[in-house]
Amino acid sequence: MGLRVAWDSLWRGEEARVICMPVSYVKALQDTAIRDLKASGIANDNKYGSFVSEGDVLCAWLARLAIANQPGKKSVSIMNAIDIRSILGGPDDLLPADRAYVSNAVLALYALLSRDQVLSQSLGHLAASIRESITNLGTREQAEAYAGMARQSQIDTGYPPVFGDAWTQGLVFSNWTKINYFEPDFSAAIVGTPKEDGAKSPGRPTYIQMSGFYKGMPLRNSFSIMGKDVDGTYWLNAVFPKGVWSRITANGEGTLNGLFVIPDVRAKL
Repeated sequence: MGLRVAWDSLWRGEEARVICMPVSYVKALQDTAIRDLKASGIANDNKYGSFVSEGDVLCAWLARLAIANQPGKKSVSIMNAIDIRSILGGPDDLLPADRAYVSNAVLALYALLSRDQVLSQSLGHLAASIRESITNLGTREQAEAYAGMARQSQIDTGYPPVFGDAWTQGLVFSNWTKINYFEPDFSAAIVGTPKEDGAKSPGRPTYIQMSGFYKGMPLRNSFSIMGKDVDGTYWLNAVFPKGVWSRITANGEGTLNGLFVIPDVRAKL
């Protein structure tokens, strides 16, 4: 899979867009997902339950958007990066909660599905599959197992491990909502009396621009959930191979109706 991605990167550029998703849109998606689970009886299954987070639903929605608008692959790998400070955060553990650790401390969790599952399952089923991977793989034992595998892969190849066959479509997700990027309060820097422009919290960020670079690996099919602002609006960054965004727009299926999509002029082309 890694060789195919590297080959594709030589011939196709990348395009990024920022999606502005209002709170009403997100709520409608989550309500739909929960109804799907309850209607199918999965909500009463201990394996799944009825809980799917907003992040699970956004991942499922973006995964569908990605797979529906790219050439068919038989299998799909949905990777979520999670913070492992809580897993390793005991008083005498590797990352004690009362001490600062400023580097990244993440674990990659994978949900391996077929293309048909991504496109034909209900939104709730797909979100539940993502939630299941997070629940089952986000443990201390799994973190240690993956760390050992990743270390050996770096020694052998210089890259982290990837999962799937040569034609698996890899999707990478990172949810930054808990970082609270939209929470810093700069109101003390406002000169004079804030204008009465309807802003709920003057001095707080209303937009964040992210730019990512990874030496030796493309950013295509990567998605960052940057968080939600004071109004509850989610901001999502999506990077696709060049041409996919125009295909999404041309499909005219209403996928992006009600959303505001911002071109990212600083994306790598």
